[in-house]
Amino acid sequence: MSWDIVLLKEKFDTNDKDYLPPTLGKRIELISQLTNILPNLDFSDESWGIMEGDGFSIEFNIGNNEDVDSIMLHIRGGGNPIKIIQSIMQEFKWESLDCSTGDFMELNNVSNESWTKFQTWRDKIFKRDK
Repeated sequence: MSWDIVLLKEKFDTNDKDYLPPTLGKRIELISQLTNILPNLDFSDESWGIMEGDGFSIEFNIGNNEDVDSIMLHIRGGGNPIKIIQSIMQEFKWESLDCSTGDFMELNNVSNESWTKFQTWRDKIFKRDK
């Protein structure tokens, strides 16, 4: 179970079923750029990067296509991954769509409220299963 964030080139109307996102770039170039700003990001598998943070992990699903139009982040654990998301948004001028809320994050006002709500919900679900 993960908190999922989609990295995209631009914001769009999430009700537009015909929207096709513009490319973020070439996969190999993106991997190089991402690992430059996140040195502990491991892209041994060129379609799936893994980063261990302070109390959390982030999987970067970049796909197998040469041209990448989005990257899905699967975030697990605790800690605070918000600064990682902000640094990616700022470095690449990308947008981040929070799959839990359906809202785009604002670079200068990224809150950990959605992350905290996800963790509370996740912990409640796992506690109920025991």
